[in-house]
Amino acid sequence: MARHTKVLNLFLLITVFIIVNHVEIQTRKIHTNRPIIGILTHTSDGWPFAFMGINFISASYVKFIESAGARVVPIFVDRPYNKTLKLLESINGVILPGGTANFTSSLYLNKSKEIFEFAVKTYDKGGYFPIMGICLGHQMLAAIVYGHSADIRSRTNTLNLTKPLKLQRNYHQTKIFRELPKKLAKEAMKTFSTYHYHMYSLSTRFMRESKRLREFYRIVATDVDVDGLEYVSVMEAKNYPIYSMQFHPEKIQFEWNLQESIPHTSTAIQLSQYISNFFVSEAKYSKHKFPSLKEETHELIYNYNPSFMLPVFSNSSFVQIYFLDSE
Repeated sequence: MARHTKVLNLFLLITVFIIVNHVEIQTRKIHTNRPIIGILTHTSDGWPFAFMGINFISASYVKFIESAGARVVPIFVDRPYNKTLKLLESINGVILPGGTANFTSSLYLNKSKEIFEFAVKTYDKGGYFPIMGICLGHQMLAAIVYGHSADIRSRTNTLNLTKPLKLQRNYHQTKIFRELPKKLAKEAMKTFSTYHYHMYSLSTRFMRESKRLREFYRIVATDVDVDGLEYVSVMEAKNYPIYSMQFHPEKIQFEWNLQESIPHTSTAIQLSQYISNFFVSEAKYSKHKFPSLKEETHELIYNYNPSFMLPVFSNSSFVQIYFLDSE
């Protein structure tokens, strides 16, 4: 009897596995080879940004996406909800970039919530809409799931650090790194391949103690700050195409300020390119498209010119910035 029970349980487990993978295959069907990714803007506060445009996007995020074969549209943080919704229904994914923003009340927080809820609803209805959070975006995605009006981050000594990629043992079973070449993974884990520029982090202990967070997200990689505090470096949603990382893959190839210890090694560049390639590949599973070529053309980042920052503002973290006025 016990033997028959074990056989039955094994049969049920295999059946569930086949069904889950069948659903994933059905959902993850390529629908476009012309993906368009939205990048959330920041509001321009303080000198010199406030005098150059109401919103801005670091050009490195744009190049990061373009290098993998996609185009970019800005998503204005001060855009009305109905216009944001119309745009999200026309594009194939979103990047929530790094920067600074209030965790309890800010335009960045409010717009991130709208995008997150849209992505979840889209997937629940059988669609596909990936999100990638970087640095602040990574932290914000955790805060949205946690659901309380509080800053859940820990202060960490992690400003301007170059570190290896500290992957979890089962990284090859994750969505984001299941196609990561073994040779690249090995090199990334033993060399300085990631760049960290943040004063706050998501404590690994906090993530694991929060039922909401551990049920929604899977920790893919961790790291430690100068003082030994462990924090989440990479995570992904278990059931949705939502991915995030604390480090800055976009800076590796496209930022050159000598005051920042950004690694430009072959391994770091290959890892950065892998991440951008992965996300753009995810975006190709989205069915969304603009109603017309005219509307698509109107939204593209090509309508704006980036400003070269370093000749005048030598302490700028960005080589180029897109300054954008509100609509």
